[in-house]
Amino acid sequence: MKRLYWAIPFLLYEAAYLFWRLTIPGLTVMVSNLLTFFVEYRYGGESRESEELIAVGIAMSSLLLPIGGSITSFATIFAGFLFLLEFTAAFVRASRC
Repeated sequence: MKRLYWAIPFLLYEAAYLFWRLTIPGLTVMVSNLLTFFVEYRYGGESRESEELIAVGIAMSSLLLPIGGSITSFATIFAGFLFLLEFTAAFVRASRC
């Protein structure tokens, strides 16, 4: 669980970036990253590798956002894909019980 907390500074950085420059792609990335974090925090915890991947994915999409251009659309797609992947993993874990 401790490795997942590495994503919190990047979520705070992303929130500060949105206060500075509010855009629709930035808001989309922020919401996707927050939902991914909360789903992993609540329903994850089976392996350390998944926590590390989620933390790195949140960090990468947060750091790609201020670059702009086509990289911003890549950050949006990456954050959405990460959320979809985590949500699917949580659904599969819940359906096994």
